[in-house]
Amino acid sequence: MIFYFIALLTTALIVMINNRRNETNRWAAYFLSSASIGGLSDSFQNADFFVTADILQFFNYTLTPYSVLIFSILYTRVSLSIQSKRKIKLWLLFPIAVMAVIVTLSTSKPLFFTGLLLWSAPYYLISCFLLTVSFWKERDKRRKRNRFITTIIIVPTLLGVLIFIYVAKAVSPDFEFFNYILVFIVYSLALALLCTFVYGGARREAPIRARSAGKHDEGRQYGHYDAQSYDQERNRKNIDKHGKLVSNVSRNRRAVEAADANCNKRLQTYARVSYKNP
Repeated sequence: MIFYFIALLTTALIVMINNRRNETNRWAAYFLSSASIGGLSDSFQNADFFVTADILQFFNYTLTPYSVLIFSILYTRVSLSIQSKRKIKLWLLFPIAVMAVIVTLSTSKPLFFTGLLLWSAPYYLISCFLLTVSFWKERDKRRKRNRFITTIIIVPTLLGVLIFIYVAKAVSPDFEFFNYILVFIVYSLALALLCTFVYGGARREAPIRARSAGKHDEGRQYGHYDAQSYDQERNRKNIDKHGKLVSNVSRNRRAVEAADANCNKRLQTYARVSYKNP
């Protein structure tokens, strides 16, 4: 289990260090970190730190599906405004709060794992769906290849985790899943390492890339880095600039019209005075 913890935490640190300003990178690191802490629970359990082991297991079981789903939403560029993304992040925390209440009120493992499965399964399945569809719909060849690599690395492991941890624990709370999950973890890490060597720096669009140099630098002032949110912010600013320009033109036109009217009035007054006093 220590290998499980070290391998996933190391991967999370690499992803975070590579580009910590990228929100997609950060959430990839979050879900890898939350998955890794499951490897520590047995060590604390064997050392008779039962409360600490239970707390780590709770965070592992609940935060992993949550952070995986947020990562999938960001990586696949789901069309959402910045405010909508913030609301979704908060609403998706609601099942975790419910699970915390259940743990506080009851020590029943079957109740806990059944409740956990009811919401974690949709989280994992939606994540797999988003990753697969984003690959399928992508038209750019390079991006399609990168999305395919990400999909074959992540989706099989997520399905393995769902079946051999969440479903198995709901059926049999004392089920030992580690030997099964280890196969998927080794598969994902080995495939990710292989693709890194094969494609090298060409694989930029995976969870460890910035959208583009220009958008990355300019996006810092907005506090986000996904291209769609950047475009929305840029369009909003362009609309604001256009509105100000139209307002200035209208104001200047009214000023010119007022000046013309004043000038015509003075000319008429001068003409009348000149007519009366030749």
